[in-house]
Amino acid sequence: KALQKNGKEPVVKKEVDLAPEATAYHEYRKGSGDRDQKKYERLRNAHLRNFYKYIAKTYPHLLFEADTEKVFFLYNEETGVYDDWSNIRIYEMVTRMLIKEGYKHEAKMSLVRQTIVDLRSMFPERAVHFDDFDNQQDWFHCSNGWVRLTLDRDGKAEDGKVAFKPREFVEHTPHKLSRRVSAVAYDAKAECPNYDKMMNDFRLKEDQIRVIDQFSGLLLTGDIKHQKMLAFIGKPGCGKSTIAETWGKILGDMADRKDLSDLAGDRFRFIGESLVGRTYIHFDEVDIKRSEMGSNLGNLITGDTFTVERKGEN
Repeated sequence: KALQKNGKEPVVKKEVDLAPEATAYHEYRKGSGDRDQKKYERLRNAHLRNFYKYIAKTYPHLLFEADTEKVFFLYNEETGVYDDWSNIRIYEMVTRMLIKEGYKHEAKMSLVRQTIVDLRSMFPERAVHFDDFDNQQDWFHCSNGWVRLTLDRDGKAEDGKVAFKPREFVEHTPHKLSRRVSAVAYDAKAECPNYDKMMNDFRLKEDQIRVIDQFSGLLLTGDIKHQKMLAFIGKPGCGKSTIAETWGKILGDMADRKDLSDLAGDRFRFIGESLVGRTYIHFDEVDIKRSEMGSNLGNLITGDTFTVERKGEN
C-alpha cells in the first residue's frame, strides 16, 4: 500500500515451484486428447529423476538431522511439534509415494535410498541438530501456540507502578523448532481459583508460597541460571504430590517423572535421552537425607553439559 501511495508498483514475489518436473508431468497426465507417448515418457522420466524435489514440495517441513542419516523430523501442524521419524519410516513413505505416482516397478530400495541421499544433498538448509529443538528460552510452547514469557515495559501506570504491554502470543509455527508441547492452552484471561484455594488451604507462610510461585514460573523456561532444585518435605497426604502432579499435568511432554536411583551409575545412560527438552523432572517420595546425590543430579541442577545415548545413535 505504501508503494502504491507513492506511485510505485509493489513487488510481488512469485512462489518457486520446488518440483517443476512433477508439475509438468501431472498437468500433462490431466490433459485431454491424444497423448504424445515420447513426451509422456520424457516427462515421466524427468519426474522420476527429480523425485527428491517432489518429496520436498509435498513435505515442506521435513527436516533431517545433520549428524546422522537415520533421523528425520516431520512437522505436525495439529500439535505444533516435530515428530521423530526413523529412516525406515521415511523409506516406507517414499515407497508409497513412488507407487502412487505410477512407479510401482521402479520402487526398489536402491532408488528409495538414492532419493533420500539426493534430498539431503540438494536441500542442506533442512539439516538441523538435535540441540536446535526446544531452545526458545523466551517462549513457552502451549497446546494452542507460543506465548512469550518476557513482558515489555509500557511506561508507568496511573498509580506509579511499572506498566507492561500485553503478553505476545503466536500460533503454532514450524519456524520454532520443538519436540515438546504443554498439555494446556494459553488463555490471557484465565484465572485459577482452585489452585489459589489449594495454596491457601496449605496454610504456608507467605515467603514459602512466593518460592513455590517463582519455581512454577521457572518451570516454564529452560533457564537454570539459579541452579536450584525444590524439595517438598511433609507428612503423607499433606499435598506435596498434588503440587508436583499439577505442574506435571500443565507441562505435559515437558515434564517427566523419575526415580532418583535412575540418575545413578549406568542406569542414567539409558534414560538420558528422555530428559532432553524437559523443563521439569519430578522425583516422588525421596528421602533426601539418605539418597545418594550422584554427579548426574548435580549436572542437571547446575547446567553442566553431559553426553547421553540415544536409541541407535551415540
